Amino acid sequence: MKKIITLLLLIMLFLCSCEKKEYGLIEVNGTELLDYLSNVKGDIVIAFCDDRYDKNTEYLDNLAKVAKNAKENIYYINANHLSAMYDLMLYEYFGMDMVGLHYFAIKDGNQVVNGNYLGNFATLMKDLNGKNYDTKINFTSDEDKNKTTEEAKKLYEEGNISSSLDLINSIWNYQEAKKMYDDNRLYKIIESWEWYQEKDNKISYTALLFTTINNQVYIYNDVMNKDEFEVPESDEYTPYYYKIVDNKLLFSPDSEGEYEELFNIDYLDKDTLILSDKKNKKTFRLKG
Repeated sequence: MKKIITLLLLIMLFLCSCEKKEYGLIEVNGTELLDYLSNVKGDIVIAFCDDRYDKNTEYLDNLAKVAKNAKENIYYINANHLSAMYDLMLYEYFGMDMVGLHYFAIKDGNQVVNGNYLGNFATLMKDLNGKNYDTKINFTSDEDKNKTTEEAKKLYEEGNISSSLDLINSIWNYQEAKKMYDDNRLYKIIESWEWYQEKDNKISYTALLFTTINNQVYIYNDVMNKDEFEVPESDEYTPYYYKIVDNKLLFSPDSEGEYEELFNIDYLDKDTLILSDKKNKKTFRLKG
């Protein structure tokens, strides 16, 4: 009887070891990725996607095929939804801005692949095959992600849109965070916008750059001769702190100062921002 039980156990162990392991894409957030890169001289294949790019879906689909064919997991992160701190830290780690569709392979702490998506992953496939990338990410618990989401909701309700989005971005691989972003339109204001009007050989120009850092917006506003018009450099903008309360855009030169209502938000989507005051209505477009 003991021999039969032992035989059955051996068969079960053999079958478990023969189970087909699935490989594919695994989404991580900035906290998880930086924790791994900072503390482990290990292996990882990491891809930076960006949902602002037309080829983003194609890129992720092809990465999933590479993962399956190479029998290695590929970890990915959305560069358009990185919290400000982790955006800076990843820039320092990789030595480049995460603008575009990039992928890296790191083996024994050394970068062995650095590629841009051009529709061909031959170099990545070559390096992955048979190399056994051993990656163990410490994932943020759902409990902690839920606490962060609740904190982001509170900030949003208080009008601190940028701080709220920065928290949402820090847990972007949490489905509730993505849902909150999709369900709350004011997050879309955090972009670079511009408005101009030409009249009597003069150009009136206003630019707004909303950031996720400290609830700040950078503003440029001027009237110039048409033949002297130039798009302003970033150091020509004036920083303000802002809040959005009841669709009203409030500004202050000091984070602890008094906020003054300057505009009403009449309309906002991913491409268009319409602001009005008592005298004017301005239709802003995304700055290219």
